[in-house]
Amino acid sequence: MMYPFITLEDNTEIVHSEMLPDNRVKVYVEKPDAKDCFHDMTCYLPSYEIESVNGFSEEKVAEYLEIIRSTAHLIIQFASQGGLGKAALYAHLDQAIDDVKSGRVQEVDEAFDDILSELDRGKI
Repeated sequence: MMYPFITLEDNTEIVHSEMLPDNRVKVYVEKPDAKDCFHDMTCYLPSYEIESVNGFSEEKVAEYLEIIRSTAHLIIQFASQGGLGKAALYAHLDQAIDDVKSGRVQEVDEAFDDILSELDRGKI
């Protein structure tokens, strides 16, 4: 099963699998393309092994790998817990997007720590 993780401004979707039996997580990146229908890439955490790339330039692959690297700890944690899964978390993230757009921001690591802490306490 694949779980949604993030949608980027350019409509690129990043999704991930559950924790696989070999303790890896499959991460799939897909972006709509007018000419080719979709561009996609697949890699595995924690090794960042790229299995396939279709349609993305080397620069785009590097950009997406950086996003995956910077959030790998969250992807792995969510994969081990069966994905984000809770609608309240999405609402929390929507509020965070509004906060960023309005200039009400905090460091990303601090924000994720707050969210994960609320998850652990069952508040979300």
